[in-house]
Amino acid sequence: MNDVLMRVENLVPVPIADKEAFFLNTHNQIQPVVDKIVKHYKSLIIDGTTEEGRKELKNLGAEINKVIALIDSHGKEINDMLKAKPKLIDAGRRLIKEQLTDLRTELMKPYTDYEAEQKRLKEEERARIEAERKAEQEELERLRAEKARREREAKIAEEAAEKARLEAENKVREAELKLEQIKQEAEFKEQIRLAEEKQKADEEARRNTNTEHQRKINNQVIDAFCNFGIERQIAINVLKLIVKNKIPNITIKY
Repeated sequence: MNDVLMRVENLVPVPIADKEAFFLNTHNQIQPVVDKIVKHYKSLIIDGTTEEGRKELKNLGAEINKVIALIDSHGKEINDMLKAKPKLIDAGRRLIKEQLTDLRTELMKPYTDYEAEQKRLKEEERARIEAERKAEQEELERLRAEKARREREAKIAEEAAEKARLEAENKVREAELKLEQIKQEAEFKEQIRLAEEKQKADEEARRNTNTEHQRKINNQVIDAFCNFGIERQIAINVLKLIVKNKIPNITIKY
């Protein structure tokens, strides 16, 4: 290393702490060093118009590059050390944190055990309360379903009873109507029978007086009805009603 580089080397502090402070440039320590280097090289008188001078300038440029590299190497050393410090600091922090955390865990174990037990008891109580609430809810749902079922069954039974009542009433009415119909038919048959008996009696009487004349007229009437499209039996029945005076305002003149 030439004299210039040795002088520059001496300008950079040797102790690590001083060297770190130097490159942090907290109090502008770098500028005086740079000023000395600039003053040195500017004090040199070199004629750049000659071959010899240009060769010296070339060597001078190379030398300044070495000066820059020399100072920068010191800065890089400090930078590498500073980059390593966070990892070392983190390792120290982890060591402190882990061991003191273990200490805290050990010392607080009775407390944490108590808290864990209280938490377990509270969780058991909550689970018990929740189970009771769920059981009550299920029982309430069961009672509601049972009530709804009973109401449906009662409604079905009520509807069935009402249906049976209506059917019974209908049967009673049908029976009454049937009896009334039977009664009316019996009365009608009796009326017909009486009418026929009367008719027979009347006919017998008429026959006794003028049987052939009445028979002839009756046949004429029946034939007249038949000519108008009335069935003969119906015509006979109508004639009987007329003869028995069952039809108002109609008589047969014999």
